[in-house]
Amino acid sequence: MSRRWKIAVGVFCGVAVAASIYAALEVGVGRPARRPAVAGQFYPSDPKALRGQVRGFLAAAKDARDTQARTIAVIAPHAGYDFSGPTAAAAFKWLEGARPRRVVLIGPSHGPAAAPAWVDDVSAYAIPGAKVPVDREAVKVLEREGLPAIAGAANHEHSIEVELPFLVEALKPGWKLVPVLMGSTDLARCRKVAESINCILDNTTVVCVSSDFTHYGKQFGYVPFEGSDEEVRRRLADLDGGAIDRIVAKDAEGFYKYFSKTGATICGRGPILVLLSLLPGDAAGRKVAYATSGEISGSYRVSVSYAAVAFTVAPDRTGIWGKQGKEGKAMSESKALTNEEKATLLAIARASLRSNVAEGKSPDVSAFDLTDTLREKRGAFVTLTQKGKLRGCIGYVQAIKPLWQAVMENAANAALHDPRFPRVRNDELSTIHIEISAMSPLETISDPDVIEVGKHGIMLTKGPYAGLLLPQVATEYGWDREEFLEYTCRKAGLPDGAWKDPATKIEIFSAEVFGEEEK
Repeated sequence: MSRRWKIAVGVFCGVAVAASIYAALEVGVGRPARRPAVAGQFYPSDPKALRGQVRGFLAAAKDARDTQARTIAVIAPHAGYDFSGPTAAAAFKWLEGARPRRVVLIGPSHGPAAAPAWVDDVSAYAIPGAKVPVDREAVKVLEREGLPAIAGAANHEHSIEVELPFLVEALKPGWKLVPVLMGSTDLARCRKVAESINCILDNTTVVCVSSDFTHYGKQFGYVPFEGSDEEVRRRLADLDGGAIDRIVAKDAEGFYKYFSKTGATICGRGPILVLLSLLPGDAAGRKVAYATSGEISGSYRVSVSYAAVAFTVAPDRTGIWGKQGKEGKAMSESKALTNEEKATLLAIARASLRSNVAEGKSPDVSAFDLTDTLREKRGAFVTLTQKGKLRGCIGYVQAIKPLWQAVMENAANAALHDPRFPRVRNDELSTIHIEISAMSPLETISDPDVIEVGKHGIMLTKGPYAGLLLPQVATEYGWDREEFLEYTCRKAGLPDGAWKDPATKIEIFSAEVFGEEEK
């Protein structure tokens, strides 16, 4: 492989990515911001009063954070602040000062559900004195992963809105919201939702679940026991405690069986099940606070319970949100391909070339040995060369398709749809050489010092601009880390120093590169 065309692969594949992937992730234009639905009811409508109240709650909350841990998820209540504000503050205290790029906030739908689960398709959530932008790129990815994006169905829902003033005060600026609403509490469906959400999670993501706990009283249709206020208080604490114990233990199945057996009216059952299905095996859960409205009203004839739960990992933990395999190993660390699997992918790519160029259709892959590794979703590039010169290169950066399918499709795309070259003809096929780059998942980083030249490729995104360079490019040209970042900025059409801008998203990946034997 000549030095000349190798750099072309690194540079121009970035163009292909921008065209094939980011065209589908463009920010929605003209989408309305969601207006506050419960300002003046659940919390103050005056911005100054709201900010003062939330700051007061956070200041009064006990700081019990573990200095040797990093908070990745919390569960917080969503009732009126006079009742649940202190408990919510106890949860969000564990996120105070954090600087995530994305917050996935999952809340229950208290009214008619538009779907078992969906993403609120708006540009932002407005609250008094602030507007929280919605991560439109993440919304598009979730929609592609099976979660419908629906606008207007959550205009009167409070479960997400009530959490936002706390997040605005607790977190450092610069984050975007992914608002997910749940209408289902079915365990299997919640696990499927978790699989979809997992596709947008990275080391700079925080997950928040909005849920109150037991709703007790005749007006809620739930009176599993009666007695004096003290007896009801004690039995509610036991009932809620059983649920909290299973949540802290990350026992999704146990939690599901518990509320199914007891009928416990925990309104965020579905969102909690999604979170428990997402958490990595080494995450530690902790009950932070617990309270009831009966304590404040002085009567337990009607009472709603509130709990705050935090989940943490080691501060230097990487690949936090990877899917968990049978042995608990994060699948975000892609398993290396065997020689047989590489040969299978090259054979699929060659079959795709022949079938698409000659017949205009995809090949039949039923005869190929598609192992579990080849069925995992991974990004992949297919590079075509002819007598040592680049003839086409297109790939998927995001892990949106099983690896075998990404290779099959991009073999055809590189041959027929790379805008820099004429379509590959049937009489050229015998002279075309195929190379495949099987990518690891993208990982967002906040510290560029973690980039290892020669191991990592870089993806830079700022607004509508995106650029990518493959790992081998930096090695080929002898760049150091800073030069590698600068050239990736140029590829994205950005100034050399744009990688230092906090608004620029830096993602890294590695790649297994292999090709056919030279003819």
